[in-house]
Amino acid sequence: MINDMIPLQTVTQSLIDLTRAESLALLGSVPVGRLAHAHEVFPCIRPVNFVLQPDGIYLRTADDGEVLQLAQDRAQVVFEADSYDSTAKFGWSVVVLGQLERVVEPLALRWLADSALCTWADDRREVVRVSLGQVSGRRAGGPVAHPPTTNELAAPQR
Repeated sequence: MINDMIPLQTVTQSLIDLTRAESLALLGSVPVGRLAHAHEVFPCIRPVNFVLQPDGIYLRTADDGEVLQLAQDRAQVVFEADSYDSTAKFGWSVVVLGQLERVVEPLALRWLADSALCTWADDRREVVRVSLGQVSGRRAGGPVAHPPTTNELAAPQR
């Protein structure tokens, strides 16, 4: 009842498109993203740990899994990562369209063995890379509702 009597003001910030550089900077700031690909007639979306490097997004996979097969086929995939602060009502999302490929270069594999590229499962020994084809991102500040000031409450309503 009291909420019906006190109107809330809402300030809305619009979605802002990010540059490629801004998108990649945000993408590199989080450790978990989602790898999406076609599976028969349905999309398959998997949460994955990853590391961003200048030449692509690196992740580990099982040596007998579907992701490795997709990499060997050099399949087109979508990679997405995001972050959201519910207190500040601020968030962003970055989407990368790229080609998935198996990493076999010894130098890259040696570097990854010592890097922060971890995995949640022990059987993830193969490394794959998503190329940085199309990169797009958006950030947004959500609606922020706040009670009106005393002056606004005292003003006559029209």
